[in-house]
Amino acid sequence: MPVLTVLTNSQGDVLGSVRTDVAGQGPGLPGQARVVARPGQRLIQIEVDDDVLKLDPSALHEFIKANYLRSTSEAPRNESDLVRTPAGPMPAEAVHAVGPGETVTRDPDGDYKITPRKGTEAPS
Repeated sequence: MPVLTVLTNSQGDVLGSVRTDVAGQGPGLPGQARVVARPGQRLIQIEVDDDVLKLDPSALHEFIKANYLRSTSEAPRNESDLVRTPAGPMPAEAVHAVGPGETVTRDPDGDYKITPRKGTEAPS
């Protein structure tokens, strides 16, 4: 599945998204896109279906916000209940360990599961 790098702000808004898993083609294009987050922003990587990539930018960002970002109203009340993750602070009960060679995927029913990353062997 395609991987999107998503730039968000501290309010949970999607500021931009880019595919970083494909090389630029054509004269003068960079080999790969890079995204940098400023203070108060964060980067997350998500796997999406090819159909999701066909959405216009506004619809894509709404889809990402609805399906991959938590609202600020879901934030835990006690900071000691937070765990630092690549997607930002999350409630401890919503965090699961993902090991080397594993990835989190979302099935068509909307459930998430940990699966071996393509091109790697499952841990023994």
